Amino acid sequence: MVPLMSRLVWVLVSAVSLAACSDGSTRPDAPEPMDGFDREAMLAHLATNVLLAMQVEAAQKIALVPPAIAAYCDALATGAEPAITTARDGAHGAFAAAMLAWETTEAVLVGPAAMDGAALRDLVSASS
Repeated sequence: MVPLMSRLVWVLVSAVSLAACSDGSTRPDAPEPMDGFDREAMLAHLATNVLLAMQVEAAQKIALVPPAIAAYCDALATGAEPAITTARDGAHGAFAAAMLAWETTEAVLVGPAAMDGAALRDLVSASS
């Protein structure tokens, strides 16, 4: 499951990164910057080593929430108090870790979602 999720996240991050490189118009008169800075390499590094890593970590932590909640529900069904407390604390910890990872990824707006007055972000973001 994780390798498939990694590939999907990589494709998503790559697509967003590529979309961020263009404003959608073709302007042959716009010169390339002559500062010697390799923007393509920077974007590739960010996509692969930063954004993808954040998404993979978030996906892994989010995947731990349903089993933790199921364990808590099972503990509630047994009625055994020490098991309930342990399972509740485990579910709480899994949810808190998943939310922190999600908030970290959500804080990084990439591409048009960050450049259009937040209109696209507002359509897709859970926090809007």
